[in-house]
Amino acid sequence: MDDESAAAAAAKTHQDNRELCTAALQLATLMYTTPDPETLATLQQMKRNFLSPANPLPPNRRRGGGRAEDFPAAPIKLPSAYPIDDAQIKMLLRDQPPRPPIRGLETLIGQCTPPEVKQLTESDIKDSQARLSLPKPYGRESIKPLLTPDEDVEKGIPVTAYDADGERFEMKLKLWANRKVYVLTSGWKPFAKAHGLRHHEDFVTIWVFRKLDTGNLCVAITSRRLPVYWALKRSRPPAIQ
Repeated sequence: MDDESAAAAAAKTHQDNRELCTAALQLATLMYTTPDPETLATLQQMKRNFLSPANPLPPNRRRGGGRAEDFPAAPIKLPSAYPIDDAQIKMLLRDQPPRPPIRGLETLIGQCTPPEVKQLTESDIKDSQARLSLPKPYGRESIKPLLTPDEDVEKGIPVTAYDADGERFEMKLKLWANRKVYVLTSGWKPFAKAHGLRHHEDFVTIWVFRKLDTGNLCVAITSRRLPVYWALKRSRPPAIQ
Protein backbone atom coordinates (compact mmCIF):
# COMPACT_ATOMS: atom_id res chain seq x y z
CA MET A 1 0.00 0.00 0.00
CA ASP A 2 1.48 3.38 -1.03
CA ASP A 3 1.59 6.44 1.25
CA GLU A 4 -1.46 8.07 -0.37
CA SER A 5 -3.58 4.93 0.03
CA ALA A 6 -2.42 4.52 3.62
CA ALA A 7 -3.31 8.12 4.43
CA ALA A 8 -6.76 7.72 2.86
CA ALA A 9 -7.37 4.51 4.81
CA ALA A 10 -6.28 6.16 8.06
CA ALA A 11 -8.58 9.15 7.41
CA LYS A 12 -11.53 6.83 6.72
CA THR A 13 -10.84 4.83 9.90
CA HIS A 14 -10.69 8.05 11.92
CA GLN A 15 -14.02 9.26 10.48
CA ASP A 16 -15.64 5.86 11.11
CA ASN A 17 -14.45 5.95 14.73
CA ARG A 18 -15.89 9.45 15.20
CA GLU A 19 -19.26 8.34 13.85
CA LEU A 20 -19.29 5.28 16.11
CA CYS A 21 -18.46 7.37 19.18
CA THR A 22 -21.15 9.92 18.30
CA ALA A 23 -23.73 7.15 17.85
CA ALA A 24 -22.69 5.59 21.18
CA LEU A 25 -23.18 8.89 23.00
CA GLN A 26 -26.60 9.41 21.42
CA LEU A 27 -27.74 5.89 22.29
CA ALA A 28 -26.45 6.27 25.84
CA THR A 29 -28.58 9.34 26.43
CA LEU A 30 -31.76 7.51 25.36
CA MET A 31 -31.51 5.24 28.41
CA TYR A 32 -31.97 8.24 30.69
CA THR A 33 -34.60 10.16 28.71
CA THR A 34 -38.33 10.08 29.48
CA PRO A 35 -40.32 10.26 26.20
CA ASP A 36 -43.67 12.00 26.05
CA PRO A 37 -46.84 9.80 26.18
CA GLU A 38 -47.43 9.94 22.42
CA THR A 39 -43.90 8.77 21.70
CA LEU A 40 -44.24 6.01 24.29
CA ALA A 41 -47.47 4.80 22.68
CA THR A 42 -45.88 4.81 19.22
CA LEU A 43 -42.86 2.86 20.45
CA GLN A 44 -45.12 0.36 22.17
CA GLN A 45 -47.05 -0.13 18.94
CA MET A 46 -43.85 -0.68 16.98
CA LYS A 47 -42.66 -3.20 19.55
CA ARG A 48 -45.89 -5.17 19.33
CA ASN A 49 -46.02 -5.06 15.53
CA PHE A 50 -42.42 -6.03 14.90
CA LEU A 51 -41.61 -8.28 17.85
CA SER A 52 -45.03 -9.88 18.43
CA PRO A 53 -47.02 -9.78 15.17
CA ALA A 54 -49.66 -12.07 16.62
CA ASN A 55 -50.52 -9.56 19.38
CA PRO A 56 -50.91 -6.10 17.83
CA LEU A 57 -52.19 -3.16 19.83
CA PRO A 58 -55.96 -2.70 19.92
CA PRO A 59 -57.29 -0.11 17.40
CA ASN A 60 -57.90 2.56 20.07
CA ARG A 61 -54.22 2.41 21.12
CA ARG A 62 -52.70 2.72 17.63
CA ARG A 63 -51.11 5.78 16.03
CA GLY A 64 -50.15 7.41 19.30
CA GLY A 65 -53.53 6.90 20.93
CA GLY A 66 -52.17 5.94 24.36
CA ARG A 67 -52.99 7.96 27.46
CA ALA A 68 -50.39 9.38 29.85
CA GLU A 69 -51.71 7.26 32.72
CA ASP A 70 -51.22 4.10 30.64
CA PHE A 71 -47.49 4.80 30.45
CA PRO A 72 -46.24 6.20 33.76
CA ALA A 73 -42.99 8.11 33.26
CA ALA A 74 -39.95 6.57 34.90
CA PRO A 75 -37.78 8.98 36.88
CA ILE A 76 -34.66 10.19 35.13
CA LYS A 77 -31.64 8.53 36.68
CA LEU A 78 -28.27 10.15 36.18
CA PRO A 79 -25.64 7.45 35.82
CA SER A 80 -22.19 7.37 37.30
CA ALA A 81 -20.87 5.96 34.04
CA TYR A 82 -21.96 5.19 30.49
CA PRO A 83 -21.09 2.10 28.43
CA ILE A 84 -18.43 4.17 26.65
CA ASP A 85 -15.02 5.12 27.93
CA ASP A 86 -13.09 8.33 28.38
CA ALA A 87 -10.92 7.69 25.34
CA GLN A 88 -13.94 7.59 23.03
CA ILE A 89 -15.21 10.93 24.37
CA LYS A 90 -11.79 12.52 24.01
CA MET A 91 -11.67 11.34 20.40
CA LEU A 92 -14.78 13.41 19.70
CA LEU A 93 -13.05 16.48 21.11
CA ARG A 94 -9.76 16.16 19.27
CA ASP A 95 -10.57 18.01 16.06
CA GLN A 96 -10.39 21.70 16.95
CA PRO A 97 -9.45 24.48 14.52
CA PRO A 98 -5.91 25.80 15.06
CA ARG A 99 -7.24 29.37 15.30
CA PRO A 100 -10.47 30.55 16.95
CA PRO A 101 -13.45 30.47 14.56
CA ILE A 102 -14.84 33.82 15.77
CA ARG A 103 -16.72 35.84 13.20
CA GLY A 104 -15.15 39.22 12.61
CA LEU A 105 -11.78 38.27 14.11
CA GLU A 106 -10.39 36.23 11.23
CA THR A 107 -7.96 38.93 10.05
CA LEU A 108 -7.16 40.29 13.51
CA ILE A 109 -5.60 37.23 15.14
CA GLY A 110 -1.84 37.41 15.47
CA GLN A 111 0.31 35.06 17.52
CA CYS A 112 -2.00 32.41 18.92
CA THR A 113 -1.77 29.38 21.19
CA PRO A 114 -2.96 25.96 20.02
CA PRO A 115 -6.53 25.15 21.10
CA GLU A 116 -6.90 23.66 24.56
CA VAL A 117 -9.99 21.64 25.50
CA LYS A 118 -11.02 21.49 29.14
CA GLN A 119 -13.90 19.70 30.84
CA LEU A 120 -15.42 22.15 33.30
CA THR A 121 -15.15 21.20 36.96
CA GLU A 122 -17.54 22.09 39.74
CA SER A 123 -15.12 24.71 41.08
CA ASP A 124 -14.94 26.36 37.63
CA ILE A 125 -18.58 27.40 37.81
CA LYS A 126 -19.10 27.78 41.57
CA ASP A 127 -20.40 31.26 42.41
CA SER A 128 -18.03 31.47 45.34
CA GLN A 129 -14.96 30.80 43.17
CA ALA A 130 -15.70 32.64 39.89
CA ARG A 131 -12.61 31.60 37.96
CA LEU A 132 -11.66 29.23 35.17
CA SER A 133 -8.46 27.37 35.94
CA LEU A 134 -6.39 26.42 32.90
CA PRO A 135 -4.37 23.20 32.64
CA LYS A 136 -0.80 23.61 33.89
CA PRO A 137 0.92 22.28 30.73
CA TYR A 138 -1.12 24.66 28.57
CA GLY A 139 -0.15 27.64 30.70
CA ARG A 140 3.51 26.69 30.84
CA GLU A 141 3.96 25.66 27.20
CA SER A 142 1.53 27.91 25.34
CA ILE A 143 0.47 30.99 27.36
CA LYS A 144 3.78 31.90 28.98
CA PRO A 145 5.63 32.37 25.63
CA LEU A 146 2.97 34.91 24.57
CA LEU A 147 3.60 37.22 27.52
CA THR A 148 5.84 40.29 27.35
CA PRO A 149 8.32 41.28 30.09
CA ASP A 150 6.20 44.25 31.16
CA GLU A 151 3.07 42.14 31.73
CA ASP A 152 2.76 41.16 35.39
CA VAL A 153 0.60 38.08 35.19
CA GLU A 154 0.76 37.50 38.95
CA LYS A 155 -1.06 40.80 39.50
CA GLY A 156 -3.37 40.11 36.57
CA ILE A 157 -3.45 41.10 32.90
CA PRO A 158 -6.69 42.57 31.49
CA VAL A 159 -7.87 40.47 28.54
CA THR A 160 -10.88 40.64 26.26
CA ALA A 161 -12.61 37.27 25.90
CA TYR A 162 -14.76 36.48 22.87
CA ASP A 163 -17.44 33.81 22.70
CA ALA A 164 -18.42 31.90 19.56
CA ASP A 165 -20.69 34.75 18.43
CA GLY A 166 -18.04 37.42 18.94
CA GLU A 167 -19.60 38.84 22.11
CA ARG A 168 -17.00 40.45 24.37
CA PHE A 169 -16.38 39.79 28.06
CA GLU A 170 -13.67 41.66 29.97
CA MET A 171 -11.63 39.30 32.15
CA LYS A 172 -8.26 39.05 33.87
CA LEU A 173 -5.58 36.47 33.23
CA LYS A 174 -3.67 35.69 36.42
CA LEU A 175 -1.00 33.27 37.54
CA TRP A 176 -1.42 31.69 40.93
CA ALA A 177 2.29 31.51 41.67
CA ASN A 178 1.97 29.13 44.62
CA ARG A 179 0.21 26.56 42.41
CA LYS A 180 1.67 27.60 39.04
CA VAL A 181 -1.83 27.68 37.57
CA TYR A 182 -3.13 30.26 35.12
CA VAL A 183 -6.74 31.33 35.73
CA LEU A 184 -9.31 33.57 34.09
CA THR A 185 -11.09 35.73 36.66
CA SER A 186 -13.42 38.75 36.89
CA GLY A 187 -15.59 38.37 33.79
CA TRP A 188 -15.49 34.58 33.78
CA LYS A 189 -18.54 34.34 36.07
CA PRO A 190 -20.77 36.48 33.77
CA PHE A 191 -19.51 34.44 30.81
CA ALA A 192 -20.42 31.13 32.48
CA LYS A 193 -23.85 32.49 33.50
CA ALA A 194 -24.57 33.90 30.05
CA HIS A 195 -23.88 30.54 28.42
CA GLY A 196 -25.50 28.37 31.09
CA LEU A 197 -22.36 26.30 31.54
CA ARG A 198 -22.44 23.12 33.62
CA HIS A 199 -19.67 21.10 35.21
CA HIS A 200 -18.73 17.77 33.61
CA GLU A 201 -21.20 18.17 30.72
CA ASP A 202 -19.60 21.23 29.14
CA PHE A 203 -16.20 21.23 27.46
CA VAL A 204 -14.64 24.59 26.63
CA THR A 205 -12.03 25.20 23.96
CA ILE A 206 -9.63 28.07 24.70
CA TRP A 207 -7.28 30.04 22.49
CA VAL A 208 -5.09 32.88 23.83
CA PHE A 209 -3.89 35.28 21.15
CA ARG A 210 -2.54 38.73 20.35
CA LYS A 211 -4.90 41.05 18.52
CA LEU A 212 -3.10 42.52 15.52
CA ASP A 213 -4.68 45.98 15.60
CA THR A 214 -3.94 46.65 19.29
CA GLY A 215 -1.32 44.09 20.33
CA ASN A 216 -3.49 43.32 23.36
CA LEU A 217 -3.80 39.85 24.81
CA CYS A 218 -7.20 38.27 24.09
CA VAL A 219 -8.97 34.98 24.69
CA ALA A 220 -11.48 33.07 22.60
CA ILE A 221 -13.73 30.54 24.31
CA THR A 222 -16.21 28.16 22.71
CA SER A 223 -18.13 25.36 24.42
CA ARG A 224 -19.65 22.01 23.57
CA ARG A 225 -22.07 19.99 25.68
CA LEU A 226 -21.91 16.20 25.82
CA PRO A 227 -23.98 13.73 27.90
CA VAL A 228 -21.13 13.19 30.37
CA TYR A 229 -21.84 13.19 34.10
CA TRP A 230 -18.46 12.23 35.46
CA ALA A 231 -14.97 13.70 35.47
CA LEU A 232 -12.80 12.29 32.72
CA LYS A 233 -9.37 11.02 33.62
CA ARG A 234 -6.89 13.84 33.19
CA SER A 235 -4.77 13.40 30.13
CA ARG A 236 -4.20 15.56 27.10
CA PRO A 237 -5.50 13.95 23.90
CA PRO A 238 -2.86 13.80 21.18
CA ALA A 239 -3.15 16.61 18.67
CA ILE A 240 -4.09 15.79 15.11
CA GLN A 241 -1.46 16.94 12.66
